[in-house]
Amino acid sequence: MNSLPIFKAFPKLKETVPWIPLGDFPTRVSSLSRISETLSCQSFWIKRDSESSSRYGGNKVRKLEFEFGKAIERKAEMILAYGSLGSNFTIATCLFGKSLKIPTHLILYDTVNTPFVMTNFKHNCEIAQGVTRIR
Repeated sequence: MNSLPIFKAFPKLKETVPWIPLGDFPTRVSSLSRISETLSCQSFWIKRDSESSSRYGGNKVRKLEFEFGKAIERKAEMILAYGSLGSNFTIATCLFGKSLKIPTHLILYDTVNTPFVMTNFKHNCEIAQGVTRIR
């Protein structure tokens, strides 16, 4: 998709709000019948934002379309992102920054040490231009 529905509804916004397409939208919506049965409700639906990009899915992609739009408009030479050691947002920021050839430096703060957190921390260290860890 090369435009957003809001830009179609309000064309002047496209002239004033920086945005760059990063995701594959819209994502599908799926019915989860087992959950419907378990909850005794008529229907239960889920939006599949995990499929929003082959690079890195999730709801972060929508936000990053605007953040990187601003960065490109301002001719940013680097992105600085802040999050926990296990942050999915910082991984997504690094991956999309890399695809746009904008280096990303991360400031990561300690959190509960779990295997998931440490796996994400490892990924952050592998793909970021630089990482500063705050203890």
